[in-house]
Amino acid sequence: MALESTMVLIRNRDNGQIFWASLAPMPLFSLYVYENFDLNVYSTLFLILVYLVSLAFWLINGTKPAAWIKNDVLHIRDGVFSQDKIEKSQIESMCYEVDFHRNLAGNSSGKEVDVHIIFIKLKGFDEWRLPIKDLEEHAEKLRLYHFIKDNFYDLELRRS
Repeated sequence: MALESTMVLIRNRDNGQIFWASLAPMPLFSLYVYENFDLNVYSTLFLILVYLVSLAFWLINGTKPAAWIKNDVLHIRDGVFSQDKIEKSQIESMCYEVDFHRNLAGNSSGKEVDVHIIFIKLKGFDEWRLPIKDLEEHAEKLRLYHFIKDNFYDLELRRS
């Protein structure tokens, strides 16, 4: 049996943020219960169940690492639901670019947000632009860049 090697970039968020995120659905569900049902034991139990499900969801997702390397595969979490995987043996080149700005989808104000981009050239494919939008997790002191450079691949840092 082969040993699995795992390197982890821990989350930058704290437990207080997880707690506050778990409260996010409560106003909506409370309003729904208030408008559609009598306030009784069952509606109160329903609200408690909604909160516990939300808390469990945020505890499970909020305690996962921001990025990790397992068996020469880099996993990068981008928000709650998405995750990108990059297999080291398939990489031809990688570059990490900072100071890049883009307009978010659905943003009609025209205000641009900062993103970091990893340019990845995989064997047999065109260059892939992987936007890193979760700057709270990955950008502070170039956390993700240093994690990748120190533990996975010697990538170049560029400023746009």
